[in-house]
Amino acid sequence: MKQKPGLLFFIGLLLLSLFSFFLLSFLFKSTIPQGEMYRIGILLSGPERLDKVRGFIDGMRALGFVEGVDYRVILRDSQNDQEKMKEDADELDGMGLDLIATGGAIETQAFQGKKEGKTPILFMGAADAVQLKLVERYGCPGGRITGLENGHVDLSGKRLQLLKLLLPSVRRVVVLYDKRVDASLLALKKVQEVAERESIPLFPISISNEQQLKRFQDDTFKNGDALLLLPSYYLEEISPQLAEIALKKGLPLFGLYENDVRNGFLLSYGISYYDQGYQCARMASQLLHGQDPSTLPVETPETVKLLVNPETEQALHLTFSPAGEAFVERIRMDQEKGGE
Repeated sequence: MKQKPGLLFFIGLLLLSLFSFFLLSFLFKSTIPQGEMYRIGILLSGPERLDKVRGFIDGMRALGFVEGVDYRVILRDSQNDQEKMKEDADELDGMGLDLIATGGAIETQAFQGKKEGKTPILFMGAADAVQLKLVERYGCPGGRITGLENGHVDLSGKRLQLLKLLLPSVRRVVVLYDKRVDASLLALKKVQEVAERESIPLFPISISNEQQLKRFQDDTFKNGDALLLLPSYYLEEISPQLAEIALKKGLPLFGLYENDVRNGFLLSYGISYYDQGYQCARMASQLLHGQDPSTLPVETPETVKLLVNPETEQALHLTFSPAGEAFVERIRMDQEKGGE
């Protein structure tokens, strides 16, 4: 019995489709050498920045890079010890990795001046990268370093304006900064410029160690004071303690990150750790596929949010101004932090 031509055509089409599928699969897989994985080093100042790693891994997965299959991570947590950070940077730089991602400016600065280093470096959020001399220009970094500008220097001035908009009754703003950190000093200068222009009284306090934190805890503040946090890896580490002190003193505290609000701050304005890592995954993909870091433009945040901790808001018995109320987003404390 002869087979029908239609059946033969169908079988041939099926075989052709299967062949095409396996061919495309092979070509896609061949972008990574068989039996090899990309090796990505990650340097963090401390464990409080681990959400950046979580966002980075999720972002890589969304782009088709699966950890343990297409790449592996070599993570170094310096436990907020600057000497250890330099040692960790030296170690990662000497491993011949495909890429090094850093938690921010302080980690990236540990690689500056290492002329022998060739591995591309991607910072997952840094404040004013040009002023800090991490890159030459935002559009054309000019070296082996590029990444995400989190805008915390300029945003510090905006936070001061938002604080006064939301809480017009604030009479003086106590600015918490870290005199050891370049980004903190740049942010303080920006805040002072805005305060002078808008006639907002400031009282700067540098907190760089436990002794200064204890002194701040023992300080007496005035009715109508509010606290504004500036960028610093140490202030990030002690974020929960600062939130506790502020609440006990009945002071509104304005931070940088979603993590700050979840730790008990009243407000934050910026891009979350998770979102910084997630956005940087796209840049990592470009670098792994051969893009020259010297010509890969520094990116700016795609998401910036003004967040409120409703529990702290209630505990402080505060009411935001009608003009400011329109901009805030109250977080749900029972939800997992990050970009989900």
